[in-house]
Amino acid sequence: MAYQRYDDLRVWQESARLAEGAFQLTEQPFFKGCFSLRDQLERSVVSLAGQIAASHDRQGADRVAMILEARRTVAELRSLLSLLERRPGLAGQRGALSELQGAAEICARQLWGWADAIQNPGARANRARSGGDGGRAEDRPLGASGGDELGAGAERGGDRQGARRPARP
Repeated sequence: MAYQRYDDLRVWQESARLAEGAFQLTEQPFFKGCFSLRDQLERSVVSLAGQIAASHDRQGADRVAMILEARRTVAELRSLLSLLERRPGLAGQRGALSELQGAAEICARQLWGWADAIQNPGARANRARSGGDGGRAEDRPLGASGGDELGAGAERGGDRQGARRPARP
């Protein structure tokens, strides 16, 4: 299945869920006096969704470069969320922060999977032919078009063991 629109992508949908949660969090009283933290968090989630959307409209190495830029944005966002978890004024928001961290982790894995599927399109087929576990959920592309449309979704658990990381362009 080829994805016609960026908002059909599961990774974009997850980034939208992440943005919704971040906006709900920044409505909390703690953020009334922390304008720069609020701004940084909101800009990060908006940037992530935009980078994913822009990735959808690109091809080849240009697409991979944009996906990896989105991955860097997720890393920045995860760091910010970790710092916020340490703030005493947000002690009552630990559950919300944990959910946001989880959503960011899902996005990060999906982005790596998408880049990997583009750079190594035969890897999954080779694992299946060689008796490897090509059928595991975390190894399957989310899209059915050879991976260039959506990416792979290791949506839960730790990073894929033994998976090759995509080379940086």
